[in-house]
Amino acid sequence: MLKKITVILILLIMSVFITSQVEAATNTALQNYSLAVQSLQQKDLQQTKQYLDQILLDDLPYSEYLAKAIYLKSILITAELKSNLEIKEYISEGQKALPLTNQDRREQFKTEADSYGLEAKRKVDTLLGLTNYLLANLPPVEFDINQIPDVGQPNANTVEQISSGDLPAQAKLNSLQRDLTLQHINQYLNLTLGVKEFNNLFVIKAKKRDTLSDIASNYNLPVSLLIEVNSHIENPNLIYPGQKIYIPRVNSSYINYPSYFYYISVAAYEANKERKKEINRLVVSAYQLTDQKDNLNVDYKSKAKELAKNIEVTEYKERLEQQSEKIDDQTRKLKQLKRKYNDLLDKINKLQEETEEQEEEEQEQGTEGIQLEEDSNTDYNPDDDTLTY
Repeated sequence: MLKKITVILILLIMSVFITSQVEAATNTALQNYSLAVQSLQQKDLQQTKQYLDQILLDDLPYSEYLAKAIYLKSILITAELKSNLEIKEYISEGQKALPLTNQDRREQFKTEADSYGLEAKRKVDTLLGLTNYLLANLPPVEFDINQIPDVGQPNANTVEQISSGDLPAQAKLNSLQRDLTLQHINQYLNLTLGVKEFNNLFVIKAKKRDTLSDIASNYNLPVSLLIEVNSHIENPNLIYPGQKIYIPRVNSSYINYPSYFYYISVAAYEANKERKKEINRLVVSAYQLTDQKDNLNVDYKSKAKELAKNIEVTEYKERLEQQSEKIDDQTRKLKQLKRKYNDLLDKINKLQEETEEQEEEEQEQGTEGIQLEEDSNTDYNPDDDTLTY
């Protein structure tokens, strides 16, 4: 009897201990998640990553905040990856703007562009690791992010400076990357979060050249939700200045997994085509998940098929481009050789002409000398000379 009581007491103590540990972990995760969202809204990306990483390191696997942290971290990484690729493209354009004679400067641009491309490529490994967790579990995660950070357009002067062949200081590049990243965070949150419910509406009046797509983008809303709320608009593709547009206030969102896996896989493949198999797995997952109800009304099934097809087409296209580049390179080399050969022929012809002219001059001079000698011996008679051997 005493043994049974002892066992029961031990189990009760263990249960209380485990419960307290779970509560402590959940409270810590909630606090870190709240701080991460707050930092994101304040556009402090470094601090946001630190709070999310703390959840990934410390949180228990059955906490909903682990899934939230993984989702936000993967969105942040995808946005950073996208900004790296854009800056790489700007720098590559700047390299093309430089004269061919400035090889040192062109090499500097190429090295800088390659570093941004390599950084984007490295991020894909982390990105796939995070998305695979969500792929294996598909937790029904809800969000209450009402304020998505938006910095507007990145600094156009910096972009123009890079594209024109003038590489700015690292501080300017970092600022450009931050602005681009925030812009893409906004974009990917809108693309991959579905709206579960909204609790209020307010009204705006359409302006000249407004579209529902532009309005949805300005207010961080899915276009389909805006169309659904504004059922009084007969043709969603045509709105008039002064027309009333109802804007819903979203108070609850969820991860739209078909959209999430599709857009993440597009960005991952763009950055690192070597991870084709893992990325294809995400494409297939997006395809399989399209049977579930999708409040965003996007045809992800056809999009997933198109992406999988494009992966093959892109790979084939790259081979053709590589072959084309080799042919172009050989053609350039042949043209250079032909140019050098023609230059050499010109030099030989000029040299030959100069030699012939010189020989003619020498010959003329020699002829004139002989003629003078003959003129001075006009009375010469060969019979007067004794023949000798």
